[in-house]
Amino acid sequence: MAPPPSSQPGTIQYAVSWDANPQEADNNQGISRLHVTAFDTSTGHIRWKREPLKVKDMYQSSEQRIVDGVLYIASSSQHSALLLALDIRDGHLLWQRETEETGFNTMQFCKGTIYQSTETTVQALQISNGQVRWSYKSPAFLSGLVTTSTAVYIVETEINAQSQNGQRRFATALDTAQGKVLWRKAYTTANDSNTFKLIATREAVLAINQVASNPSTSSPITSVQALQPETGKSIWTLPISMFNQPSSVTALGDTLYLNGQNQLYNPKAHPASESHQDMLLMALDAHTGKLRWQREHNYEQFTFLSEQELYAYKGYRGDGSTTQKTLCALDTATGKDRWCIDSLQPSLFSLSANKDTLIVVDTLQPSPLSLQQNLYAINKRNGKILWHQPWQSSAPSLVTLTLCTVASDQNTNRF
Repeated sequence: MAPPPSSQPGTIQYAVSWDANPQEADNNQGISRLHVTAFDTSTGHIRWKREPLKVKDMYQSSEQRIVDGVLYIASSSQHSALLLALDIRDGHLLWQRETEETGFNTMQFCKGTIYQSTETTVQALQISNGQVRWSYKSPAFLSGLVTTSTAVYIVETEINAQSQNGQRRFATALDTAQGKVLWRKAYTTANDSNTFKLIATREAVLAINQVASNPSTSSPITSVQALQPETGKSIWTLPISMFNQPSSVTALGDTLYLNGQNQLYNPKAHPASESHQDMLLMALDAHTGKLRWQREHNYEQFTFLSEQELYAYKGYRGDGSTTQKTLCALDTATGKDRWCIDSLQPSLFSLSANKDTLIVVDTLQPSPLSLQQNLYAINKRNGKILWHQPWQSSAPSLVTLTLCTVASDQNTNRF
């Protein structure tokens, strides 16, 4: 469908979908088809749709980022890893890289370089053609990757090595030019495999470490420590009475956000209408560790689209039972709700925005191998629905849909 002549610059959004034709979907057996679509957010009309290459393996999801007019798509199957670069003007393929390495878990961009990591390797690739600049092979298990203009930071966990109190992890800084180790700092964490994360801000590297698994309600269980980027030396340390996972921590600008179970929550102090309010969202000054604001909540997921755009949503409980769908926009200065829609729950990777419009994909799964997506455009200022329509797909099989944004500095953060 051609766009109307009135389409304005800056209203174009991009969607990446994998159409899986499975033999055994649960075992990732079969062949995928990749579709990339550009559409106008003011109308929902399709600008162009491309199938940029013939895929020979089963890829069911991907990570994507738009940088300087190029859409980069990274995905991994059981047998290989795929990295593509597409021109967003018409979707044509600029270059592709497919290797037998598997398990790529993240993709970061900094100063003309793409950084990717597997469970044991970090690679620096040239952004112009995907060729390897350097590769770092870790003797330990890798679970994180953070990049800045001066260093690459990773989390390394000793394999088959545990202390009496838990696993030993290292915050490691690599030189961006050659991938050589600049410094390494050891931490002892709780016995959970997801208890440590590094985040880089403009002035510091933040290490978030869960130091206990089953604490008393009066004891802090999470430590937030700010490190000097050049040396790894501690600047400040803050204990928090919160149980959190690595995915529940993010930093934007000079603010650090933590979301987790409040260990000091007292249900008797809350009315019955505020049940399940045992989760706590905190905003800290990343330079000093001082608390800016905090709020109890019962949201299941948060997504940042920029420093000023925070969205919260819920709709399904951990036991599989459905609840009321809710999507809210939060004020990043106070943490309070600005507006809410009680009929939408975005799928995890399908929330995107331009200057004025928020795009949401609400997903239904009528059967194990079938997904139905509905596309919604929402006014970012007041939460009013501007238009909605079904996402058109020619395939009756499983289709995953992910939205991405044009602005290179608008990296989606989910936590």
